[in-house]
This record gives sequence, structure tokens and C-alpha cells, in this order.
Amino acid sequence: MDSVDLAPASRTYIGKTFRFRKFVIAPDAEPDAEPMSFSAECAVCNEHGPEEEISDQALAWIERHLKRNPEHLTTGSGSRGR
Repeated sequence: MDSVDLAPASRTYIGKTFRFRKFVIAPDAEPDAEPMSFSAECAVCNEHGPEEEISDQALAWIERHLKRNPEHLTTGSGSRGR
């Protein structure tokens, strides 16, 4: 898995300057690292999919869950936009 740089340099908004810290998220490559796993949770019913070692398998649970429960597909997060 590739590392991801998540921080922009700095931005100015309406006279205020925000400086962002640089950091990188990357898998632990040390010999004693725990194996990486992926899981998903439905935000509507709180059902959890199984923990998987491959992200595509976790995504497959999401697809199966939405086929069984199409009303769980939301267009936003939380109460925003309502």
C-alpha cells in the first residue's frame, strides 16, 4: 500500500492564515507489525462486516449489505443537509 500525504502547506481565508502540519499515513513495515485489516460498519443499522485482510473483500460486504437493505443508502452524513 502506498503512503498518503494528507496535509496541504498553508491557506489564507478572509485574513486568517491556517498552517497545516505535514504527516504521512503508511502501513507499519516493521517485522513485528500486526497484520493490516479492513472492516466496514453501516451508519444506519450499526451492523459490522467481517474483518478482512484485503480491502476489496470489505467493500464486497458493503455491496451485499446495500443490496439486502437498499434503504440504508444515504445521500449525506449525519443530520447535515436535512
